[in-house]
Amino acid sequence: HFLRINYDILLQGGILYPQSGRTYEAHHQFAAAFQDFKYDWVPHAELESILDHLQAEISQTKAKKIIISSEILTWIEHPEPLIQRLKLFFDFIRVIIILRRQDEWLESAYRHDLTIGDFNGSAEEFAKKTQNKLNFLNIIKSWQGSKDYVDIKIAALNRHKRSIPLPQQFLSLCNISWNESLQVKNDANITLNRDAIEFLRIGPDSRRISRYHSELRRILSVYSKKNPDPPEYRHTLSPKQRRKILDDHLVENQEIASTYLPHGSPWLFDLPATDDKEAWSPYPGLSNDKLIEIANFICREAISNNLDK
Repeated sequence: HFLRINYDILLQGGILYPQSGRTYEAHHQFAAAFQDFKYDWVPHAELESILDHLQAEISQTKAKKIIISSEILTWIEHPEPLIQRLKLFFDFIRVIIILRRQDEWLESAYRHDLTIGDFNGSAEEFAKKTQNKLNFLNIIKSWQGSKDYVDIKIAALNRHKRSIPLPQQFLSLCNISWNESLQVKNDANITLNRDAIEFLRIGPDSRRISRYHSELRRILSVYSKKNPDPPEYRHTLSPKQRRKILDDHLVENQEIASTYLPHGSPWLFDLPATDDKEAWSPYPGLSNDKLIEIANFICREAISNNLDK
């Protein structure tokens, strides 16, 4: 989102965030072309066509640096073919991987997949299904390639209590100086509370990725901001479960930190792990009163928006 809204400013500095291979705001078409798995939310495009358009964009803009970004890149099991294709375009590749603590990523991914209808089971079932994605060391090693051609830079999302904004941290890893005219919007991601997610889940059993659902999620995000989860429902997994996830990946995280972080830090993430004494309770489900409250809120918001237009 940050790269898209700052396209013109970045290009003035010789940095291209290509239109080629983009779906929505990121290069999902480009990344999906190197995956065997087909994403139903990514329109199909032939790789050769994407690369032809990319070549044309580079030639037209005369950009010195090109940034390609998509979370789908993270899940490419064998990146070597992608690296080999990029060698036809670039003299050098820097792979930037920004990591989020495993328990935090898992809970965020679980909520997201519940919201869009990609998963409908328990948090424990989701953790079991995605456990291979929590081994960050394996993901990093898969991208190493030829070390004289591929440079890997690692950052941890919650190091230093996030004192450096993520876009600024990202550009620093790209060796790009911060420009004060760059725009930063902190509301790009939509976050729903537990009741709002459950409201979506009790609807029709289908993927929730249409324009209708996009607007519905936007309204529910407004409701969620006005009605944040109480502390005991903030996490889907118990403190004990989250602690086990961190313990399971402690050795891998330490190896990542000592190998890839400056000064050989022994810790990948600075923030303390879970506190067994924190308030936590399993989510009890959506009450009838909350169901009616949310339905009325959606109606009022939709009517208000329509009147404004």
